[in-house]
Amino acid sequence: MRRERRCNRRVLLLLLMLASQTRPASIVPRALGACTAVTVDDLQGTLGISFRRGQESSAGKESTCDYAVGNAQVSVTILRLDGAVDIATEMEAMKREMPGATVRRLGEAGFVVEIPGAGAQVHVVHERESVMVSILGLGDGAAISEAAERLARTARGRL
Repeated sequence: MRRERRCNRRVLLLLLMLASQTRPASIVPRALGACTAVTVDDLQGTLGISFRRGQESSAGKESTCDYAVGNAQVSVTILRLDGAVDIATEMEAMKREMPGATVRRLGEAGFVVEIPGAGAQVHVVHERESVMVSILGLGDGAAISEAAERLARTARGRL
C-alpha cells in the first residue's frame, strides 16, 4: 500500500513538472460578427417581431448582418476602424446624403438619423469599432429611432 502511494506521488510530481514546462497554445479571440452582436432574440425583445435568421457577410474589417421579415429590414454593421472618427463631419455628410432626414447627436460618440416615412439609423463609435443599426420599413424615423438606439447599445455592449 505504501509502495503504491509513493509510486502515485511520483507520477503526480512528474505530471506536475511536465505541466509546468508546457506552454498553452496562444488563444486569439475570434472577432465578433454582426449577427452575434445583435441576435434574432434581441430583435424580438426590442421590436416585438419575429425575424428570420440573419444573413451575415464579412469583408476585411467589416461585418454586416441583415434581418428581414415582410417589408421590415434591420441591418447591423460593425466596422473595425484604423483611426479616429470625427462625428460632426459624419453627421454633416449624412445631412447632405439624406436632405429630408433629421440628424441628431447621440452622446459623445454617436448620432441618430431619422428618415421620415422610412426608419432610422444609429451610428455609434467606441474605441476602434463603429456600430451602425438601421431599421427600415417599421414606421417613421422618429417613432423607431429609440429601438435602433437600444439595439446599438446591445451591440456595443457585446464588443
